Amino acid sequence: METTIQLLAAAIVLLLFVQALALVVAVRILGRTTGHVATTLAQIREEVAATLLQTRATLDKVEKLARSSDQLVTAELTPTLASARSMLGEVETSARNVRAGVDGIQNAVRSMGSAGGSGALALVAQTVYKRGGKIGLLALGLGAALRALLTPSRRQARATKEKTHGTR
Repeated sequence: METTIQLLAAAIVLLLFVQALALVVAVRILGRTTGHVATTLAQIREEVAATLLQTRATLDKVEKLARSSDQLVTAELTPTLASARSMLGEVETSARNVRAGVDGIQNAVRSMGSAGGSGALALVAQTVYKRGGKIGLLALGLGAALRALLTPSRRQARATKEKTHGTR
């Protein structure tokens, strides 16, 4: 019985020794793994820090671009658009005025044509209107108006002739 107890005690000691040896091996493996994990975490930390710096620099550039774009719109585009809107309003007003003038000249030519039959001015106006359109008709009307303003009327010419010759 003593030998059995001694054998059991030896087996227990042997098992404890194997477990201690396994524990030592497990601790060494765990230490190596912890070292690898620490190295990997340090590399990840460095990469994340570099990425954050690049992201911050990019965000700063985007912010500067947004500010300069805002300044460009405020300083350049807004006055240009306001000027273009103003100019468009003036062009619309001018177009309405030209249209009103052309309509007036057309009405005058029609009334001259109906009053004078196939008078010379009505014939010329119709020819100009057919060939040059409304702009040609406008030019003819302006020319006739200038001629009327610059040429003295028959009454004025007669009155001047009578004053110089003394006849009546």
